[in-house]
Amino acid sequence: MIITDISPYKGKTLCMTVTGRGSAKIYINTDIAAEHHLKKGMTITADELRGAIADNERRRCMEWALYLLDYRLRSRKELFDKLCTKYKKPVADAVCSRLEDEGVLDDRAYAEYLVNDMSKNRHYGVYRIKQELYRRGIDADISAEVLTGTDTDEELLDLIRRRYADKLDSPDKVKSALARRGYTYAQIKQAIEVFRNADE
Repeated sequence: MIITDISPYKGKTLCMTVTGRGSAKIYINTDIAAEHHLKKGMTITADELRGAIADNERRRCMEWALYLLDYRLRSRKELFDKLCTKYKKPVADAVCSRLEDEGVLDDRAYAEYLVNDMSKNRHYGVYRIKQELYRRGIDADISAEVLTGTDTDEELLDLIRRRYADKLDSPDKVKSALARRGYTYAQIKQAIEVFRNADE
């Protein structure tokens, strides 16, 4: 096969025309073209072409992964699933593995961030936080480790003070609402008692 033309397309992308058994246009990043020493008039084997295309796919996938992580933190599973909507699983897996190796993708750090955010800002109980970690694809061992020692009793009491103090004449509704946030009925009962005793 021969590269009959290679010319600028958009931004850092080149349009490369390869002829052999027919003719094909291939869009490739300028850096990948430079790494593979691709130029007009050169002869290229099928394996060399496949290698350049595969490297180009990984680069595009990596760029999208970094864009997604810049937008918001994600677990490995979340990122992998999102990348698989546009790229093949082996490409997505390779990109995720590289990001993990470089410390950019870190499920433990993400889980710690989520636990802090969900307990302090969203006032979720441990059970709800555990469900959310599972939903985001955090490994059960990591989830158990980051939840160890998590105490949401103060957050629960604060939540009752701010949002439910004037609704305690209907305690069943309050208990149901707090249970949906992941608090146990024992925690809720105790927090309501503490709140009422402090208010007396």
